[in-house]
Amino acid sequence: MTRRPAVAGMFYPARRDDLERMVRTFIAGSGRSPDDTVTGLVSPHAGYVYSGAVAGAAYASAPDDIEAVLILAPPHRFPVRGASVFDGDGYATPLGDAPVSRPITESLLKAGYSFQPQAHMSEHSAEVQVPFIQVRWSGVEIAVILQGDSSLEFSMELAGAVATSPITIP
Repeated sequence: MTRRPAVAGMFYPARRDDLERMVRTFIAGSGRSPDDTVTGLVSPHAGYVYSGAVAGAAYASAPDDIEAVLILAPPHRFPVRGASVFDGDGYATPLGDAPVSRPITESLLKAGYSFQPQAHMSEHSAEVQVPFIQVRWSGVEIAVILQGDSSLEFSMELAGAVATSPITIP
């Protein structure tokens, strides 16, 4: 199962060429360079006309050599119990399909996190990250977690599960 885009044409362009040009402009226009000491990003998840320049600066600052990207995002449209790990094959955007990392996803599912499909269907917070990832690191695998419980205890538990998943941090 590949997740179809829910906000293409609203939060970002629905046409491939327009989207790629916009994302490349945000990244290049940031004036930032890759920094090998960066191990994570905080990126906004609004429509690109509002947040694209900030997201572009974040993604431009990340290292060039990335094996996989874990997207941790809040749910807005469906209540998520704990966290929902996307258990599909890919995330589609006008730029094509971003493949899902099976090792990371399976590790998180084995750790007891569930896939709540309804939460992912129309959620924009993770989706708007994917075109930046596709432009910055073509073909890289992603894993998506929608975190519904933001308590300190749950966040620490989730961080522990992520730390023991097959993610390489330099």
